[in-house]
Amino acid sequence: MFHVHWDAHSYVTVVIVLVTTVGIIVKLCQKRLYRKMDSGASVDAQRTITNNRNKYTACDSENCVRCNRYHDLRSQAPDKLSAFADQSSCSGLARLRESLTNDDATEGTQRPNVLYMAGLESTPWWNADRFPTPTELLEKNHENILEEYKNLASSSSGWVQNTTESGRWKAFFLINQGCRIAENCRRCPKTSDLVENCLDNLMTDCVFGNVFFSVVHAGTDINAHCGPTNVRLRCHLGLDVPPECRLTVGGETRGWARAKCSWFDDSFEHSVRCGGDPQAAPRVVLLLDFWHPDITDVEKLAIRAVF
Repeated sequence: MFHVHWDAHSYVTVVIVLVTTVGIIVKLCQKRLYRKMDSGASVDAQRTITNNRNKYTACDSENCVRCNRYHDLRSQAPDKLSAFADQSSCSGLARLRESLTNDDATEGTQRPNVLYMAGLESTPWWNADRFPTPTELLEKNHENILEEYKNLASSSSGWVQNTTESGRWKAFFLINQGCRIAENCRRCPKTSDLVENCLDNLMTDCVFGNVFFSVVHAGTDINAHCGPTNVRLRCHLGLDVPPECRLTVGGETRGWARAKCSWFDDSFEHSVRCGGDPQAAPRVVLLLDFWHPDITDVEKLAIRAVF
């Protein structure tokens, strides 16, 4: 049996070890607490940033496909496609069927939140010479379209205000998410006739299709956001285009030109900045959505049925 001799030095040594150990434990607990607090603060900060971003990139409309209805549309789409396939006996739907069950576009600058179709040619900006017929028709009818816009500009009737962090942005819809706005079309007979009867491949009969006058006032920033799908391409016909206004798509910034069409894929992150004197003339374009050229006729029928 061993007997331990405790002298004063031994007691002091033990006390020092105990104090040191307790100190280490306290510091470790503090670090863990601070890390947790920092993590919580980071989450709160990120949540604040996200909420602020969503506040200015999502509208308040309950029917908006991109901002509010995307979850319902995505969840219902597979069953709707199956019903369409059973009724129509169409083949050639494998790519669409796979796209409805996969979510491949979740990173990078292309992030559509409703339908991402794999296998399509993908670039933020498109050359107008890829679409010679609609480009020529729109540019040739520029003066008629501009005249009808000017007749609308002095009235508040029919205009919809969009949410922006600064400035003002409003729209006058001829087609809103595939629905023709009869009264607005009546007020723009020449533009409406061109849209309804002359422009092949225009997307007019599903929720992804829109045609409207888009007016962005000087001093307005439209924050970066992505459209709901990559099965469409967006065309802007420049009507009134101050030099201080710029459109950035997929990280590349360009301006508009009067009486010229700009084509881009709005499923890529895009934003608008209009500088200049707030009292200056606004930027005005006619915005139109067209089917992506790689979408087949069968896929168009199915997308119309599903969306």
